[in-house]
Amino acid sequence: QMSDVSQMMFLAHKALGCSLTLQNPCSPRYAAGGDFGLTDGLLGTKFFRDGRWQGYEGVDFVATVDLQRPVPVQKIRIRFLQNIGSWIFMPLLVQFSVSADGKTFQTLGQLFNPVSAKTGDVVVKEFGCNCPGEPVRFVRIYAKNRGVCPPWHPGAGGNAWLFTDEIVVE
Repeated sequence: QMSDVSQMMFLAHKALGCSLTLQNPCSPRYAAGGDFGLTDGLLGTKFFRDGRWQGYEGVDFVATVDLQRPVPVQKIRIRFLQNIGSWIFMPLLVQFSVSADGKTFQTLGQLFNPVSAKTGDVVVKEFGCNCPGEPVRFVRIYAKNRGVCPPWHPGAGGNAWLFTDEIVVE
């Protein structure tokens, strides 16, 4: 598994180095480098302990990125990891919104997760949304955590984790 770590990728995009606010903080155990861990251009591998994934235990993921100035946005993407043996599941749904002022947000799209929770393989899945292309300053992503591990899971009733590695704005 550790050989995966050497395959980490760097991705340049419009949110690179931008600050963001989180409605729920990530777990200190899985912080991916802290405040800029989701806008540092570093993508994780299938190894959830590679230091590139941020983990959210039992809570939804809600992040608002401040692009610092209005910029034309064509696409917003985010990746999640599923490793059910480690209680890490895909979000139930992912919603993408944009705003010019940080107060009024326009929802651009909502995607439901197509990956089965019972998939034994480790899966990295990208969710993305096309944008109209007009300048926006704020990008918000909401990902619904399933909350608890399902009844059939060995950790049934325990907190389910969401793991994400980068908010990509193009």
